[in-house]
Amino acid sequence: MLFMPSIRGIISFIVGISFIFGIVYFVALGHTLTEFTHILIAIQLGGWGGLTLLTPALSASVTDYLIRPYTLATASPPAQTFVPIAALAIGGFVTGLIRKHPLNAFFIGVIYAIIIVIAYGVSLIFSGPFNILPSILGLSLSDFFLLFLTPSIMGFIGGILTAI
Repeated sequence: MLFMPSIRGIISFIVGISFIFGIVYFVALGHTLTEFTHILIAIQLGGWGGLTLLTPALSASVTDYLIRPYTLATASPPAQTFVPIAALAIGGFVTGLIRKHPLNAFFIGVIYAIIIVIAYGVSLIFSGPFNILPSILGLSLSDFFLLFLTPSIMGFIGGILTAI
């Protein structure tokens, strides 16, 4: 019973980040479960080293959606442009529901945003190491506010609902 809060924190983190990346991968990018199964088979047969060619492209496409939630929502009319906001909100909310502590869920939401920015930067390394800083600094302030505040506030709300 002593380790239950830390186990709950780890589980909530893994489930929340899985929701965020899974929603963007399946809904916004339109991938199927069959394609995801092929990735798992490639990992099983070739190990993690077998994904060196696939991982940068996959990471770039998912984080490219997540890094610009406000820009995508205001840019064009297709419904899939609202997917990053929904994914961040659902991932943060589920984290708060599992975590059962509002402040911890808030900070986990901030960690999600930091991970997304780092993953976006890592995906840019493969396109050229000198593209990282201008690409990240070229994002609007509204994108950063939505990226950091959406999972944090929704996690806080989810934590409040289950803390009672």
